[in-house]
This record gives sequence, C-alpha cells and structure tokens, in this order.
Amino acid sequence: MTMLDERPVRRHPAYLELARVVEEVIAPAAVEVDVTEVPDSHLRALGEIGFWGWSVPAEHGGSPVRPEVQAAGLELLFGACPSTGLIAAQHFGPVGLALRGGTPELLGLLPGLATGERIGAGAFGHVRSWPQRSSVRATRVPGGYRFDGRIPFLSGWGLVTLPWTGAVDEDHREIVF
Repeated sequence: MTMLDERPVRRHPAYLELARVVEEVIAPAAVEVDVTEVPDSHLRALGEIGFWGWSVPAEHGGSPVRPEVQAAGLELLFGACPSTGLIAAQHFGPVGLALRGGTPELLGLLPGLATGERIGAGAFGHVRSWPQRSSVRATRVPGGYRFDGRIPFLSGWGLVTLPWTGAVDEDHREIVF
C-alpha cells in the first residue's frame, strides 16, 4: 500500500470522475493507443470532467484539486495508458509557467488550458545538445525572445496546441524557455 492509498484522495470527487473515464474510455483503448496514437476522444473525455483545469486557479476558469489528488490521478492515467498519461502530465507545465509569468498575455492562456481547448506540452530535449549543437536559438528582442530553428520532437504532436519549448541564447550562454 502506498501513502496515496492511505489518504482520502481516492475518494475525492474529481478522482472518482477520472477513474470512471479511465475505466470506460481510456483503459479499453490502451493497447491500440500503444501502437498508434492518443485519440482526441481521450482528451475530450478528460476535458468533460474538468481534468485539464486541475492545476488552474478557479479565477482563471480552472477546477483546482490538491497536489496529492493530481498525483494520484496521473498515477491512475499512467497505469491505464502511458501515452495518454504523458500527454496529461505535460499539460501542467505550461500552466505553471503561465502562472509564474503572471503577465496578462500568459494569464489569458489559462481559461483555454483549463477547458482543454488548448493542450500544453513540452519540447526542450533538443537543448541538451548545446553547446556542441543548437537546433533552436533564442535572440533577445524587446519584451522577450525570438526563437529560430527546428524542434525535432514534441510529445503529442498533432494534439498539442500550446508547446512550451526551450532554446539557447548563445550570446548570453544560457537556456531560456
């Protein structure tokens, strides 16, 4: 028994709704998804129960849950369908960046992230090859950075509408997101 099993998180209403969706929609398709791709129906089903808003504050359209409920939900998703679990887990990264950034433009992304109208993911594995090689470069411009180059891999390609990516600012020898 894990610590999560000892807590009431598995009785939380949001977790129970997720468990129903996993049982009825996600788990039955897991073998097929493993050899093909995550279907849009999985993302829609998660959106219908408010899953995408689990890390978005209510004032930005979210349906926030405690971190331990979120962790248990991701554990359930990864156990049933690792491919769907990966898309789901990556979604929370851009949410956190928007909240930490706090600008009106970034906060304006949150309602769409909360409903699943926008699906976030990360693309930054390519920065590991720096300084030997840089496939995406960042150049400082007024108000931020301009990214130029080619992102070789993005989990959820075709499903993701808000990629969170990294690039190398070679002039300042740093990696930026």
